[in-house]
Amino acid sequence: MELLYGCRKTQELKQVRKVAAELFAEIVPLTEAITESACHLMDHYILSGHPDVGDVLIAATALNRDEVLATGSRKHFHFVPGLEIKVFSP
Repeated sequence: MELLYGCRKTQELKQVRKVAAELFAEIVPLTEAITESACHLMDHYILSGHPDVGDVLIAATALNRDEVLATGSRKHFHFVPGLEIKVFSP
């Protein structure tokens, strides 16, 4: 969803959908555990860094699934302890 949000042209939208289908085949639903983790992160970091709600949900999902988070912007996730981040150039 966050990748799609950044699209500004029809061609960009098509490219993102193609790459997402090739690289990110699984859509992960929010679970109670992910939601609880996201709330915990917000409780601890909202006053100091104002993290974006979407970024917090993404980080909580990666943590709960014990997966590496691939991102084009480390600054959105650097504050999350225990989160393994892999930066890529979109």
